[in-house]
This record gives sequence, structure tokens and C-alpha cells, in this order.
Amino acid sequence: MRGNNISKLKDKLKMLKTDLKVWNREVFGCLDSSKKNLLKDIEAFDIRDNYSDLDEEAQLKRMEVISQLKVTDNKIASLCRQKTKAS
Repeated sequence: MRGNNISKLKDKLKMLKTDLKVWNREVFGCLDSSKKNLLKDIEAFDIRDNYSDLDEEAQLKRMEVISQLKVTDNKIASLCRQKTKAS
């Protein structure tokens, strides 16, 4: 009887692990590659701005990308703090 309950718990933990991996991928994704892509986008806007003034739409997009970069940086910092506490 006891072995059966332990087996059920083991199976539930495996399913939880799978669900957590999917959740992590969907919510956080790969933060490092996201940050690199955002930095490339900002650099592209800066290069365009050096050659000619950015129009209002491009300036708004640049500000949005900078905002996304700040959010990504905060997620990375939070993740680092959590990993530090866990160890």
C-alpha cells in the first residue's frame, strides 16, 4: 500500500517538473538571448539616428525596446537573487 502512494507521488512530481519547465520557457524564455536581441535593436536605431534623424514612430519604437530591455534586466537580476538565496 505504501509503495503505491510513493509511486503516485513520484509520478506527480515528474508531471510537475515538466509543467514547470514549460512555464519557465513561456514566461522567461532565454533571457540572455532576449537581451542580446534587444541590444542589437537599440544599436540599429542608434545607427539610423546617426545618419538621419529618427521619425517620431521610430523614436517611440526605440523607447519601447529600451523599456523591454529594462524589464529583461530586472528579470535577470531577480533570477540571480533567487539563485543566490537557493544555494
